[in-house]
Amino acid sequence: MAPDPRPRLSLEERVVARLHLKRHLRRLLLGRRRLAIALTAVVLTTAGLLADGRVVRAALESVFSSAVGGSVTISRFRWTGWGSARLAGIRLRAPGWDGPAGEIAALDSMDVDVDVLPLLAGRVIIRDLDATGLRLRPSDPHTNGELSVFALAPKAGGDGALGIGALRVERATLTDAQASVQRMLGDMPVPVANFRFTASI
Repeated sequence: MAPDPRPRLSLEERVVARLHLKRHLRRLLLGRRRLAIALTAVVLTTAGLLADGRVVRAALESVFSSAVGGSVTISRFRWTGWGSARLAGIRLRAPGWDGPAGEIAALDSMDVDVDVLPLLAGRVIIRDLDATGLRLRPSDPHTNGELSVFALAPKAGGDGALGIGALRVERATLTDAQASVQRMLGDMPVPVANFRFTASI
C-alpha cells in the first residue's frame, strides 16, 4: 500500500480549518438569507403595485394614449380576478382640441384579460377584450372639413391581431357601438350622420 502523499494536519491546524469552514458556511447562509429577503421585498412591492388599481389605471392610460395618439382617461379600474379587469368611463380626446369637439370617443365599459407581468415593463398585452357602449364622435369645429379624429397621431409598431406601440390586442369584441359625425354649431355638436354597429376582431 502506497503512503498517503498529503501532509498530515496537526490538531491545531484541523481546528483552525474547521473554524474557517464554519465561518465560510455562515457567510454563505447569511448571503442566501439576505438574497431571500431582497427577493421577497421585490415580490411584495411588485404585487402591491399591481394590486393598486390607480397605478395600473395610470399605466393603461399612458399606453392607450400613446397607442392612439390622443389623451385617454379611465374613470374606474378594478381587478375582477388574476389578469382580469373591468374599466369604465373611458374617454379619448383629440390633442389640441378644446371643448366638446375634442372628445372623439367614449366607452361605457371594457372587460379585459391581460398578461400581468408585462405591465411591469410598460407593455399591455390584452388576450381578450369585450367593450360595450362605444360612442364615436369625430367633430368638425368649423366649416373647413377637418375632423378631430385626424388630430390623432398613433405610434407605429407593435404586433398581434392589433398592435400599436406597447399595446397588443389579440381578440376584441365590440357591442352596442354607435358612430356620429358631428358639426359644431357654436358650442353644440350637431350630428351629420349616425350609425350603429357591432364588431369582432
